[in-house]
Amino acid sequence: MYAADIRVVHLDHALEVCRLMARNGDHRFPRAASRWLERLSSEAGAGLLEVQMAAAAFSKLWEEPESEVALATLSALLADR
Repeated sequence: MYAADIRVVHLDHALEVCRLMARNGDHRFPRAASRWLERLSSEAGAGLLEVQMAAAAFSKLWEEPESEVALATLSALLADR
């Protein structure tokens, strides 16, 4: 349900969905995070370095769902758009 609907919401809301999925240990998180990364690139015009930073932040978020560094990184990438 989460990953299928992630394209119909704004990127910041989709990020919150991903955060909740990580917190709940949802096995669909990696796919939802991948879709978010696609959208960051295609819709927000992020470059390779920004997408790599976001991917690393998502990896950290999956390991540690309450990681303030991961959330701050992802939020900062959105704020630049």
